Amino acid sequence: AHSSIAAVTAWLISWALVSFLFAQSNQVDVITRTGLQEMVYQHQYFIRKFHSKHSSANNHLIGEMASLFVSSVFWPWFKESASWRKFSRQKLIEEIERQVETDGVDKERSTEYQASVVEFFLLAGALGRFIGDPFPQEYWDRVTRMIAFLTAISSRAGDLPMFGDGDSAQVVWLPETLVERLNSLTGIFHFREYPVCSDLRLVLLLWGQTP
Repeated sequence: AHSSIAAVTAWLISWALVSFLFAQSNQVDVITRTGLQEMVYQHQYFIRKFHSKHSSANNHLIGEMASLFVSSVFWPWFKESASWRKFSRQKLIEEIERQVETDGVDKERSTEYQASVVEFFLLAGALGRFIGDPFPQEYWDRVTRMIAFLTAISSRAGDLPMFGDGDSAQVVWLPETLVERLNSLTGIFHFREYPVCSDLRLVLLLWGQTP
């Protein structure tokens, strides 16, 4: 069993991404095939019951809600699935307004958290669009400004000034440098010149869609 809600969050998103890749190759959903349905439920229940509150309701909460939303979409098997999906979607919409300034700067004032939080928002928002349940335009406007801010503070070489707290967290773990990761995110603005299909991070964050 996991005692860390961060681990629970990471597992659910990882399973969903693996299931997505399996579906792209016309293979059986890995969760169904391996009989992990009960584990999925326990992870979702744990997040809904013990999601971050009070002083911890920062980037951790965003990750938890993105994880709950994604997993509720992928595996809507349980009586709570619809309510979990609705709850997590609404919390993401509320949290992007509460935790991100109108100019796109995350209120934690951390370079690494800015990058990881925008990945969570992209992952959930893109999935909502994919299934015909799009997030509001205000949500996407703020996501766009978050990415624009990372671009604005980076050097010509793509290096970022490292300020604030950070733990090198990523939503999609790939063997990339921070510069390569930033280039993936800012590539959303340049997808006509550099097709998204050639960038694995964006393929996964956007569920195979173009921006």
